[in-house]
Amino acid sequence: MSRKRILLDFYDHNKNFMCRLMSKMLYECCKNANDWWIKISNFVKTHAQWSYLGYIVGLGDRHTDNILFTKEAKLVHIDF
Repeated sequence: MSRKRILLDFYDHNKNFMCRLMSKMLYECCKNANDWWIKISNFVKTHAQWSYLGYIVGLGDRHTDNILFTKEAKLVHIDF
């Protein structure tokens, strides 16, 4: 098996890991449906804002090691 095939298989197996991990984290930290909705909304809004700002300013190297979550599920980018 080629190295490329091994990497593709690994990616296919793990491609939804971060999505599942973040979904579980947001689900488990909420007390009720209203709290969940507020945190999901905060996450979506701040993700959109940082994406827009990053594109305009030209920020690179954005990955999960450069992101923090607040208790309100807002994103904060670090490592500028």
